[in-house]
Amino acid sequence: MALGRTSGAYSPGSVAIGTANRAWLCGQTVVGRFNAVPSSALGGDGKPVPDLTADPQDEVFVVGGGHLGAPKTALTVTAQGNVQAAGSVSAAGATISGSSTFSGNAVFQNGVTIQGTVDIKAVPPKGGISMEGFGTP
Repeated sequence: MALGRTSGAYSPGSVAIGTANRAWLCGQTVVGRFNAVPSSALGGDGKPVPDLTADPQDEVFVVGGGHLGAPKTALTVTAQGNVQAAGSVSAAGATISGSSTFSGNAVFQNGVTIQGTVDIKAVPPKGGISMEGFGTP
């Protein structure tokens, strides 16, 4: 099913809503405008091919954020629940931006890595973070 301006849904159970969005993967929902074609939907000749079967790696929810001549995918959610955003992500006051990685250990810019558990005890009123029992003074 496709709604909006020049959007198309080309695979079973797919939905495209908005402007110039294309849903090429089985069960995929695309909203927004001018989404990029996922690499998994490209055939051997580099052209999009409708996908007739579901795959665990498929992008099942997509937000397009491009414009005419420059398609872009702003946000994806895969069938496995992985989320990828093209920009920053803010949640409950925390902002994750750039190349921050959180998976057991926290990896920050300039090669700073924190392994294990960090217990944040207080946030000073003028900003910054105070941590007790971490590292050496």
